[in-house]
Amino acid sequence: MFAPAAPALPLKDIHLPPAPGIWPLAPGWWLVLVLASVLAAVTVRWVWQHYQRRAYRRQLESLLDQELMNSNDPASRLASLSQLLRRAARAASGAAASQLLGEQWLQFLDGADPGKPFTQGPGRLLLTGPFATHAASASEINAVEAIARRRFMQLALIGRDRHQRKATDNGTAVGLEHTDD
Repeated sequence: MFAPAAPALPLKDIHLPPAPGIWPLAPGWWLVLVLASVLAAVTVRWVWQHYQRRAYRRQLESLLDQELMNSNDPASRLASLSQLLRRAARAASGAAASQLLGEQWLQFLDGADPGKPFTQGPGRLLLTGPFATHAASASEINAVEAIARRRFMQLALIGRDRHQRKATDNGTAVGLEHTDD
């Protein structure tokens, strides 16, 4: 009934192949690495641009404060504000904007501001203040300085963005260099 048992075969133990190594990476990991690298590069670029923009703002504020500090009387303060606004306008919109006069200049300074602080507000003092025989009051000067400071920063930052690709930053305010026109 039963067949006689065959002699034992000389079999060896089964050896499993080694576990897959970490290298080369699977395609999914390559995709994760590429996405992480792109995300890191975008983040670093955004942080760097944010830092540069803040540094430029501080530089502009320092320039404005220095110019106003050098002005002794109200008329020279208004003249300094007007000069800085014209320099920023030249940087933002070209030479044509800095050559506007009178009401056109004030309208340009108003920009899209619905409050019209230059044509219908304290900014009108920029037209006559530097040349007036009577001095403007400190409160009037402070009101003009506040709106002029805000508009100066807007125009200067627009000018920087406009010239950023054209000029290299060599430690001065790009586009706001003093010129004797």
